[in-house]
Amino acid sequence: MACARYDVTDRVRAYLEIFGAITGLSLVVAAALSTRLQRVITTPLDSMSGVARQIVRHGDYSLRAIKTTDDEMGFVVDAFNTMLGEVQSRTSELEQTNVALQEEAATRQAAESALRESEKLYRAIGESIEYGVWVCNEQGQNTYASSSFLHLTGMTQTQCSDVGWGHALHPEDAKATLAAWHECVRSGGVWYREHRIRGADGTYHPILVPFSPKAFRSVRRMAKSGVGPESIWI
Repeated sequence: MACARYDVTDRVRAYLEIFGAITGLSLVVAAALSTRLQRVITTPLDSMSGVARQIVRHGDYSLRAIKTTDDEMGFVVDAFNTMLGEVQSRTSELEQTNVALQEEAATRQAAESALRESEKLYRAIGESIEYGVWVCNEQGQNTYASSSFLHLTGMTQTQCSDVGWGHALHPEDAKATLAAWHECVRSGGVWYREHRIRGADGTYHPILVPFSPKAFRSVRRMAKSGVGPESIWI
């Protein structure tokens, strides 16, 4: 009986030793697999998440995740870095476009400001001329007459618009002057003609009218009573 008891004890001890050995070997294998998995999976994921956090904080799309393997996770890292490169390229293009748009807007604002200043200057010059200034469009229709011109002739802008100014022409000059004006507009030629126009006091004044077909602007400077025809360009 004592011999049988010793055999059972030895067997239990042997089984425990085998179990311990297997457990230890399993732990070693598990540790090795964990290290392998960490290098293959966890490290790339940590790298990508770290890069993502840096991009969110600083907006630097030049950062890239570190590739450690050439397996499926390596492919994922490559795809992640390629996506970052595409985003960086698009961001750069957008920034360049924004800069170009800002420069274009600044140039347009400067041009509009210069145009407004030029218009103010032109109108100021027109109003300062005692004898008047008027402007026509490409069809030869009057679109603007300075207040000095309207005051001098006693007409309103509505009356002067289109070819309404023709009603102020001397009866002997009206037909030939209007015909010559329409021909000038049709051909785009140079207008330089003298005729008489009725002032607000009913007196007809001789005037010399130069016309620029490129700018479609005409300037009239009417002579004072008793003074010969005069003209001026702006």
